[in-house]
Parts: sequence; C-alpha cells; structure tokens
Amino acid sequence: MKKNIKSESLEMSDIKKQLVLAFSTGSRNNQGTSQAAEKDITDSGIRETHYQTVYTALRRITGATTLELAAKIGSLEEKQVRKRLCDLIESDLIRRGDESEKRICEVSARKVLTFWII
Repeated sequence: MKKNIKSESLEMSDIKKQLVLAFSTGSRNNQGTSQAAEKDITDSGIRETHYQTVYTALRRITGATTLELAAKIGSLEEKQVRKRLCDLIESDLIRRGDESEKRICEVSARKVLTFWII
C-alpha cells in the first residue's frame, strides 16, 4: 500500500501551525501577569538590587558569560542575570561582546557571548 506523502506533509504543516498559534495565543494571554510581575519587581526594589548585583559581579569578572555571572552570584538564576544584563546594556553601562570576543564558557563549555563594562 502506497503512503500519501503529500497529505502527511500537509498534516504536519497543519500541526506546526496549530502549535505556533497555541504558543502565541498563550503568550498574549500571559502579558497581563508578566506586566504585573514586572511592576512588582520594580516597585519592590528587587530589580534595582539585581541590577547592582549583576553590575558588581561583572566589574569583578569583566568579559564574563551569563552562566559564569550566575554561578559567581549564586543567588540569581541565569534568566534573572540575562534580564539585568539587557537592562545594563540599555543603560549604556555594559556592552555585549562582538563575535571576536566569544569564548568557551567555564560553566557550559560552549562558545558564547561575553559582556564587558563600558
């Protein structure tokens, strides 16, 4: 019996579209809670504390990777460090290293971006 490859491809394509739609709809539905959480960490001073913690750690080990900073800090998760690094970049206090500054991370053993004090 011959399989209908075209119909299987179409079915897979439809499944992928449904997954993308479900993910984007879920993300839209969570925007209110994400915004509320964002406001809470800002109003409570947690954002500022994390911001200073990440900046201080980067001053000590400039040219560090996200995972190296998270390991050095210990009290913040990688995601929290990454978010504060983005804040620091937007504030022009640090910069993301360019392609030539990528190096093997001591934590992940993968070649990744580094971050530098300006």
